[in-house]
Amino acid sequence: LALIAELSVRLEQDDLSKAGVQAGAGGLTGQPQFSTGQVLSSQRWGFRAVVVDFDMSCKAPEAWRRKKGGGARLDQPWYHLFVDGSDQVAYAPEDSLELEHPPGAVAHPMMEHFFDRCENGKYWRNGKLWPGTQP
Repeated sequence: LALIAELSVRLEQDDLSKAGVQAGAGGLTGQPQFSTGQVLSSQRWGFRAVVVDFDMSCKAPEAWRRKKGGGARLDQPWYHLFVDGSDQVAYAPEDSLELEHPPGAVAHPMMEHFFDRCENGKYWRNGKLWPGTQP
């Protein structure tokens, strides 16, 4: 849970409206390749996970980027992910992720807090905020 607080994720907006706001403000164009609730995998880091949120560019502090960013481009969407089979929250660049076919279930202790249901391999957000944040 400390990782969740460290990332300071804001989930007040749905992913499409958030992308539109950030794209206009930051000068980036287009939409992210993946959306909230999709199950992804990363061959680079060897995990599978569900998208909880995203940023249109890397929002991690510089010290974190130097230590964990792995030299990834900062000017691409970065995803907040619940890692399957653990309590970890990952922050990964779009070019390191791929859609899982077919998507399988994801086991993470925070799934029930943020997702209402899973239909056809996609998890549906319920609009709840991160613990300790205010609307």
